[in-house]
Amino acid sequence: MSSKEIVLVHPPSPMLEQEKVVPPLGILYLAAVLQDAGHQVRMLDVGREKIDLREFANIEFVGVSTTTPQYPEALNILRAIRKEKRHFPIVAVGGPHATAMKERLLLDDWDYVCVGEGERAIISLVEGKHDGKLIIGERVSNLDSLPLPAYHLFDLKSYQRPGAAKPTAPLLSSRGCPFHCTFCAKEVSGRIVRYHSPERFIDQVRMIKERFGIDQFMIYDDIFTLVKERVKQICQRLTPLGITWRCQSHVRTIDKERLTFMQKAGCLEIAYGVENPDDRVLEYFGKGTTVEDNKRAIAITKEAGIRVKIYLMFGSALDSFETARGMINFIEETEPDDVQLSVLTPLPGSEMYAHPERFDLQFDVNDLGAYYHCGGGGKAGNVIRSTKFLSPEEFENALDMLYGFLEEWRTGKQGVSI
Repeated sequence: MSSKEIVLVHPPSPMLEQEKVVPPLGILYLAAVLQDAGHQVRMLDVGREKIDLREFANIEFVGVSTTTPQYPEALNILRAIRKEKRHFPIVAVGGPHATAMKERLLLDDWDYVCVGEGERAIISLVEGKHDGKLIIGERVSNLDSLPLPAYHLFDLKSYQRPGAAKPTAPLLSSRGCPFHCTFCAKEVSGRIVRYHSPERFIDQVRMIKERFGIDQFMIYDDIFTLVKERVKQICQRLTPLGITWRCQSHVRTIDKERLTFMQKAGCLEIAYGVENPDDRVLEYFGKGTTVEDNKRAIAITKEAGIRVKIYLMFGSALDSFETARGMINFIEETEPDDVQLSVLTPLPGSEMYAHPERFDLQFDVNDLGAYYHCGGGGKAGNVIRSTKFLSPEEFENALDMLYGFLEEWRTGKQGVSI
């Protein structure tokens, strides 16, 4: 098989206040498998910059990985390439939005749509080992069989979160989530969790620190703390490396023993999907948690000396001024270190998106640019604009109350740059 030239594109995220905060890890994995197979790869993280069509000169394949709110920008890139008269590369789209919408995206003039995990799909595309325009990527059962992500194709130190003291590198130690949140789409990674071995994960951390001089990390696993013994093994190996890191967890997969391991290993912050301080809404969301579970997790995490970030979500059919005030009371009672408020966003591929009538929801499936949880100024895209108990005007008033409280609350927090 002859070597091919490929450009992998991460489209702009116009909903974000700042682009290029963390390198896009998904296409770093794709670049690595392509290079491992002998192909030439360039990366293009577009951000706020105007795309330069010279990037695609003499390129055989262009791969665009997109989420739902990025999709209008991905289409703009496709149309710009199509207008270029000198050369016509093969252009494929993949990622969460492509996986949810599948062959429907072929109507938008993509040459191919890649569905599912991309490592095997991208090789099938580039090497012509596929039938038809819809390319199904099988899930990788042994994550250690994948090469290390191609971090060297980006200037990692140019990526930095607003207010952060130093750059952060992205990591992934597992794929998949076993829980069944009704607003969430898991079609790419699935519900069967697959893991990198602790040894392989540590090799990746060590390589980034030694090669790029970065010692702060964000672990993007859906639930890093799912298996206690694995957490222990990883933390024991992380402790002597002298790094700091943040992760996401589920309140029913955390306990004091795990937290002790994590704090000693340099964990600065854990984010929990609390969503709503009302047990009825938690059941509606399919969270499998209770308000007391959430309070316990926040309390023991703070006791362990680890910062707590919580995700809250407003806009279920059950939400009202009462539940909005309940969110404020919950924040004041539990005192997390950071809060991200979202408006309910039924992602394509989720149960809510497929069956809104079951959840008493109405939303515009075509307003793709609004399908994000948190954007500029900490505000969400309003896919949902009313509930059974709130008219559109009342809904906006409730949101304004919450955003106003959070703005004042954040001003009163001293905060720590991490």
